[in-house]
Amino acid sequence: MQKRYATDLADAGQPEGPPADVVRVPPGDFVQGHGKSFQMTRRWEYRRQERPASDPLLTDAELEALGSEGWELAGVVPFGDRTWYYFKRSRGG
Repeated sequence: MQKRYATDLADAGQPEGPPADVVRVPPGDFVQGHGKSFQMTRRWEYRRQERPASDPLLTDAELEALGSEGWELAGVVPFGDRTWYYFKRSRGG
């Protein structure tokens, strides 16, 4: 199983803890893998947009506005009568 690394999952709104394939690495620590070593330095902030299932798509204008603020789409989760869009950006904009 390939492991994913995250610096601050608490900010991602996951109070139950990271998924099984995610290794929590504090910022500034070093990670080794695939013969390389790198330092975890980036911190992220997260944002969630909710839409009703009857109208789940974000408009071009909404996406342009989010992009101009530095937000990048990280995931889409349909859940019941809602669709959640998760965005991330480097902390500090």
